[in-house]
Amino acid sequence: MSPTKLRMGIMIALLTVIVAAPVVIQHRVIRELREENVSLRGQKQQSAQLAKETQDLSNRLVQASISQSPPNDPSRELLRLRGEV
Repeated sequence: MSPTKLRMGIMIALLTVIVAAPVVIQHRVIRELREENVSLRGQKQQSAQLAKETQDLSNRLVQASISQSPPNDPSRELLRLRGEV
């Protein structure tokens, strides 16, 4: 093999590595970002469920407090209004 062909082969191999490396890195980063996205969507869904459960429990607590308060208790109205928020 002549030195010119050898140099040309080395240059082609080097050029291939230079072009392929960013593409490989980009694919890896995109895969990692997709996995993170799936995880964050799951966390968002869980957070929304927990917020709903918290609101439901708060409303139940207010209703229980209202039913146990004397009829003329001023805090009864306050608790009822808080439950509506």
